[in-house]
Amino acid sequence: MEGFKLVIAQDGHLYPLYGTSTFLYNTGPVRHQPFAPLDYKVGIKYERLPYYGPYCIFSTLEDAIFFSTLSPKVIIYRCSYIPSIESGVYMPNGRSETGEYIKRMAPGTVFADSFTLLEEVFFYASC
Repeated sequence: MEGFKLVIAQDGHLYPLYGTSTFLYNTGPVRHQPFAPLDYKVGIKYERLPYYGPYCIFSTLEDAIFFSTLSPKVIIYRCSYIPSIESGVYMPNGRSETGEYIKRMAPGTVFADSFTLLEEVFFYASC
């Protein structure tokens, strides 16, 4: 499926928008290692780490643009993704103490077990 992934550009790197920047990738399909910075690359497939929640993707460009205006220096990438059967995301450090998901997500959010950034489609820089 195709959707839109929001990232932050900083010093020539692409980082996750919120909370999940504690991963490291290897070449090929990504196997995350906890607690190391993740720097997204176009064309690399990122797969979900076991015991961590799914990735958040926007189903429409309109929803991605609306949400991007809430954060400075957001870049929206068109991406391909594999939908997740999960119905929410976990806290940044894994599941909450009660095992609950974060349930209040932005409109248009869909959950993915993996994704690949394809191309930049929109950049928003607030003052």
